[in-house]
Amino acid sequence: MHPVLGVGTGGFPVSSTEVAKLHPELNYGGLTGHVAAHPHNMYLLALARWSVWGVAALLLLIYAWVRTGWRMDWRAETGGLVALSGLALAVHGLTSPSLEEHFEGVLAMLLLSTGLVRDV
Repeated sequence: MHPVLGVGTGGFPVSSTEVAKLHPELNYGGLTGHVAAHPHNMYLLALARWSVWGVAALLLLIYAWVRTGWRMDWRAETGGLVALSGLALAVHGLTSPSLEEHFEGVLAMLLLSTGLVRDV
């Protein structure tokens, strides 16, 4: 584990196993030998994978997404779609494993692309 750069993509299960071995008191009473694949939080996963720089990049992406929709004309039908889809993804990230989660991530990207293409 590298505290400055994170553990890298796919490294969360390995690092959670190491932490479980070093700190057995953190065991939540789940299955014996169970290794957490992800923390069910997009921001914590980015922090573990890519450290503070990864969380900053993720927050910058969400900020730019919402700001783009916010600056669009709200009388148009697509301005709200862009801003609200970014906001919904930011809130959903508190309980979802990652940005590339199948349904929510694809739906949010679809709403973003629909709003951006239609408003051009």
